[in-house]
Amino acid sequence: MRSVAVLFLMAGALHFAPPDASAACGENALCPGDRIDKSNLDAALSQDFDGTPVAELMPESLNLMIRDFNLAIVLETAKPLPRDRRHAAATERNRGVVKLDPETKRVLNWTAGAPFPDIVADDPDAGWKVAWNQFYGTMRGDNLN
Repeated sequence: MRSVAVLFLMAGALHFAPPDASAACGENALCPGDRIDKSNLDAALSQDFDGTPVAELMPESLNLMIRDFNLAIVLETAKPLPRDRRHAAATERNRGVVKLDPETKRVLNWTAGAPFPDIVADDPDAGWKVAWNQFYGTMRGDNLN
């Protein structure tokens, strides 16, 4: 249960933190390694972590788990998600093999990886390709890229 809660908080940090979020720890900022628990939750919600208010990073469900079930979390800075080498290799193997049917707009010859890794903006089917990449080509929802 605790690891799930930390994932929720870190997913929020990954989503909301600006790329160069390296705010110094101080009077109104929490530091990596700081612990949030029932005794300090209200104070923590009014502070920042990595340049973003903790209240924006923490979903209500995590807030309730801390208050009602005495969950404690230790903060860490956001880390980039590692790319899956197998997914990247499958994308490379299938580069140029996958086609978009001009009539039905369905994907042909796809087996694994991102079906359309190279999309140019002036391609009239670019929107279809982006949608198919989202459907077939992501391994971790919207977080892979």
